[in-house]
Amino acid sequence: MTYEVYCKDAGAVSCGGHVKAETEEEFKQKVVEHLKAKHGVDTPNDTLMAYLMSARREEGKAGA
Repeated sequence: MTYEVYCKDAGAVSCGGHVKAETEEEFKQKVVEHLKAKHGVDTPNDTLMAYLMSARREEGKAGA
C-alpha cells in the first residue's frame, strides 16, 4: 500500500511538499522529517499528526 500527502492538500498552500511512503510507519517518519525541515516543527503533537494522517491518500487498499 502507498501512503501520500501533499502539504497544499493539508492546508499549507505555500509549501510544495509531498510525502510518499510504502508503509504507514515510514509515512509517519517522513512526515515528521518534513515538518521539521520545512515547517520548523521539531515535535509534532498528536493533533497535528492525526490531522495529517486523515489528510493522506492511500493507494492499493484492499477492496478499493
